[in-house]
Amino acid sequence: MAARLADELLVLIFDQVAADREHLDTRRGAKEGLASACLASKRLRRLAQKVLWRQVEVRSAEQLDRVRRGAALSGLGGCVVVFRVTFARRGAPPFTVANAVRASSFLPNVERMEMSSRQDEALRLDLLEPFSSASLLSISLAVCSKR
Repeated sequence: MAARLADELLVLIFDQVAADREHLDTRRGAKEGLASACLASKRLRRLAQKVLWRQVEVRSAEQLDRVRRGAALSGLGGCVVVFRVTFARRGAPPFTVANAVRASSFLPNVERMEMSSRQDEALRLDLLEPFSSASLLSISLAVCSKR
């Protein structure tokens, strides 16, 4: 049946899956649906990957490194419009704003960049120059007390 639908229509369907918050418990559910579409056929993969990569969220230094490598190798970095870097759990290896910005160098079309980190770090504003044309740049640094 998918072979009969135009690519533009399939992309609209994938956009709706990605945006649907009422019927999916979490954003992860939408990502899993798009990932499943990628596995169904080469054609669906080509179309769904672009939607899947539109919003990238990382929660650890390891994920940040995987995004950097994956975007560089697959060429999908150009699809990313929203790049979110958050510190999720205690004990995870810390990442720095500088590392997040370096990873985003493979994401040339980012319009929104949101970063938060729980560590002491001097924020160098010159690192943020690549995002001067972004519609939203949000950086939150929570200072951790040293014990």
